[in-house]
Amino acid sequence: MQTELQSFAFVGALSARASDDPSHGHYFWTYKALHEEQARKGLGIPTVIGPKGTNAQFIEPFLSRKNSRKEFRVSPSLPFSYELGRLSKLVRLRRLEGISHYFSYDGGLSDFLITYWLALRNPGVHFTFNFHWADQWMSLLSSKRLSAALTRALLAQSLHNAPSNLRCSAETRPFAEELSSALGCEFSVFPIFSTNIPQKARPWERRSIDVLFLPQRRTEMDFVARASRALASSGISVLTALKPDTWTRWTGRHNSGGLGAPRFLPLESKEYEELLLSSRIVVLPYDKPYFRWGSSGKFNEAIAHGCFPLVPQGTAISSQSSGKSSLHEFAYPDEHSLVRLVTQVLSAQSPDDLVPVFLKDFLKWFGSFEISETPKPSALQIMPPGILFVAACFYREQGMVERVFSRLRRARGSFERR
Repeated sequence: MQTELQSFAFVGALSARASDDPSHGHYFWTYKALHEEQARKGLGIPTVIGPKGTNAQFIEPFLSRKNSRKEFRVSPSLPFSYELGRLSKLVRLRRLEGISHYFSYDGGLSDFLITYWLALRNPGVHFTFNFHWADQWMSLLSSKRLSAALTRALLAQSLHNAPSNLRCSAETRPFAEELSSALGCEFSVFPIFSTNIPQKARPWERRSIDVLFLPQRRTEMDFVARASRALASSGISVLTALKPDTWTRWTGRHNSGGLGAPRFLPLESKEYEELLLSSRIVVLPYDKPYFRWGSSGKFNEAIAHGCFPLVPQGTAISSQSSGKSSLHEFAYPDEHSLVRLVTQVLSAQSPDDLVPVFLKDFLKWFGSFEISETPKPSALQIMPPGILFVAACFYREQGMVERVFSRLRRARGSFERR
């Protein structure tokens, strides 16, 4: 019989990728915002169990940094590299300090095993495991190799018999539906929240930038340059903001007429907020395969600041919208498709009906999970992840020959860029 435990208190995180460097994006800002909000409500310990060597108020340094590079490279040493016994004890001690929920956002196969084991050992704590690395998960689900098929079957069995204090989520609704279909269980959609909360969204007529491009990779820059020239010829003001490394690696930067001088990221929090509040439309021209299934925090941040975000068709990013997904999509890399869509959006009224996700919504999502003492784990709950651990040690996304050729291609590309 289940007994009620202490009511919902605070949310903690498990991440070997958490960072004390603001330039590392959500690995810094998400955890910092979560910690500061909960510290104001009385949390007296760091929010995140993170990597050793970090120096931030919101991180308790415990995990080996090596674990951040082994999400899908399970080895027999996995329980030792995570110091599973000590980690479980730390979770129990932090439960006494009020942290009743944990999430593992950047979840790979190794992280799934660790989170599952922690859930079994700590029945009074709720764990949310997020299937993050969409490319690698889809590769596992589609691979025809025997090791992949066995790992898939045992993963599905583990999920089917998971303890009641373990919940699984996915980056986006399309990815959650795909995982549900492949593994035969329900997946929630992880609420990607904005860490910047403007006091008041600025009216569109007081914004000076029509279109703000936020590219991630140098391979996106040729499109950004063509689209910027096409938009500028139509009298539409354009600005590009990107990391210096993306700019310097783009070979076309010396012939970037019409693109204008870029703003370099990251910016201070207030500067970034002002940039978004000064923009009407935000274009995320992402061409990374991950985004076929993955989410983007910048999409939600744009909505939170009163912007209308646009993304390539064929990505799952637009599913984050509270409105109609297709209204956010253009045919990448066709700059004329983008120009038509931008013109259409600018001629309409500002997007007051789009609903962003804020930190309070994120915490409310966790608060909806009732914490109860679960029964002692049964053999059906213990055996599948144990056998999965063994099978996962043999699974690799690429076979040995594929890995050799992949390394040769990377070495060749590195040589050619010199």
